[in-house]
Amino acid sequence: MTEAQPSESQASPRLTDAEKVRALPWSIGFGVLASSVFGAWTFFGSVFPLYLRELGLPKGQIGFLLSVFPFCGLIAPFVAPMLVRYGLKRACLITYAGRNLVTALLLLRPFVLAAGGPALASSYVAAVVFTFAVLRALAETAMFPWSQEYVPHAVRGRYGAASTILGTLASIAAISAAGSVIGYGDGLGRFLWLQGAASLVGLIGTLLLIWVPGGAPARPAQGRSTHGCDVRKALRDGNFRHFLYGTGGIAIGGGMMVAFMPLMLVERVGVRPGTVIWLDNAGMIGSVAASFLPGAMDCSASSSHLEMSRM
Repeated sequence: MTEAQPSESQASPRLTDAEKVRALPWSIGFGVLASSVFGAWTFFGSVFPLYLRELGLPKGQIGFLLSVFPFCGLIAPFVAPMLVRYGLKRACLITYAGRNLVTALLLLRPFVLAAGGPALASSYVAAVVFTFAVLRALAETAMFPWSQEYVPHAVRGRYGAASTILGTLASIAAISAAGSVIGYGDGLGRFLWLQGAASLVGLIGTLLLIWVPGGAPARPAQGRSTHGCDVRKALRDGNFRHFLYGTGGIAIGGGMMVAFMPLMLVERVGVRPGTVIWLDNAGMIGSVAASFLPGAMDCSASSSHLEMSRM
């Protein structure tokens, strides 16, 4: 029997860690603009459920539209090999730019309403959401392996910390701005301003990926693809399955809260929509504050271990 051939190999020359580190600020800038700010003003957070409520959609339809995002993520195991062969960087640039342009199509909803009535306008919004969700799933499927390539292992923890801190600060600022916009006045116009600004900011953030290295197309393997075997091998790992169970439970519980908590606060408690959006900042600040406790415990344990090793 002949030895199995590798499933893929990168066509680009090997990058040095110094080259990768110099490009990391571009990646962080992309995360701040195209993820934190864009997400806060569009589909992720309290703004989008309140936007759907403003459209007059019943809660059943709102829940259905919000469920499209995680369900479209199920395509990831099937499209990952194709994205690798196509080129991870190229795939990210196209899909992230595409989702920004698709988001901008929400600005045309008033014209669709005037031309075809409420039923056509609702179908139009659903089509935009579904297209965005598919592009998002493709983009994130390509981004995860690409980030493994361009982030050096030696600085991965510091890179993650810097990305999280700056992304959280950007989200807090974006949510504060969104709360002010939504809290001022009535009608759909305030949401359209946020959607238009988010599309522009997200597109600018996507352009920063041009200066991130790696992600070249991979040459197809000589033999049979091992992607399916790799997926089955990963699913046989007990620790990985427990991780999936845990993240799945968090996603279900968190998804229900994100979807319907803003609606409950507005309709049952009587909180103004702008104030409801500002409440998202409370959760972010609490998450950042809570992270200091395990971090301090980890530092304390590391110091104790170091002192014992010196004895």
